[in-house]
Amino acid sequence: MNALEMSDQLGLRLEDPDENKFTKPYKLIALNNAQIGVANFLRNEYLTELEVLKTNVTVTSGMTAALTAATLGYNVLRGAQGIRWVRTYNTTTYHDLIDIMQAKKTENQFLAGTALKPRSFVFANKIIVQPSSIAAIDVYFLKMPDILYNSYDADSGTQTTIVSTDTDLSAVADYYNGGLIYNITAQRYYKINDYADAAGTKTFTVDDPGSGTCATVGDKFYVFKRDFETTNLDQVTCELNASLHPLVITLAEAECWAIDRDLERRAAAEAAAVDQIVDLNTNLQDIAGIGTKGDRRYLTGAR
Repeated sequence: MNALEMSDQLGLRLEDPDENKFTKPYKLIALNNAQIGVANFLRNEYLTELEVLKTNVTVTSGMTAALTAATLGYNVLRGAQGIRWVRTYNTTTYHDLIDIMQAKKTENQFLAGTALKPRSFVFANKIIVQPSSIAAIDVYFLKMPDILYNSYDADSGTQTTIVSTDTDLSAVADYYNGGLIYNITAQRYYKINDYADAAGTKTFTVDDPGSGTCATVGDKFYVFKRDFETTNLDQVTCELNASLHPLVITLAEAECWAIDRDLERRAAAEAAAVDQIVDLNTNLQDIAGIGTKGDRRYLTGAR
């Protein structure tokens, strides 16, 4: 289901197809919040569309940079729980992922990470690698689903640029080209023609909207993930599996009813979403691991 269809269905559920109460930009925000909520509550087996492998992540003194879009290309879902596995770059050596509360035990020479038996854990939104001599790693993780990127702060702007030093923005040149910026403060859209990062100062060059300065210091803005406007949302889809799209709409409906102060309808929509999530998680059967006695249905097809 594309974003336009999801927005229209949400409008029908809210009894507001003409968008007199809930504008399309707000419904997109509600849908984005809802799909993040669904991803947070569902088991990982339902989230294969969010799986990403980022190779050759630099490790400096045993520590990676912050686990943000600038480092991995995407923000990580659920923090440390979103890291599925880590391996030493350009090898087949996988790391033992440990909880930070176990880090003290690795001070023992018999339990410390080695080149052949490395260990990793997440601390302060960074991956800590043992031994610290490892220079680069591959990270397999669940990305944050989005229709929109997170909001950022503008430092300045002109009639054709928006400048920000927000560290969560990508450091990759042209990363957002062809996308769309929505200045939340000014309530205006701008198409991104070019994106550059000069020593941490990020500059978006946008179409001249003929409306004066695009942004001033303190303005908050969204960066839309793909090249679309509210008139062609059929080009944008929810990143979760299509079978989960109705669930996303239901959770978005609950958020909208909360804004409308209709607490009874909010509670009903929220309960319906939670019931579906519980059913999905409860009915999912674990697949047996290697070397364990498990359900042979996965091998034989027997019921």
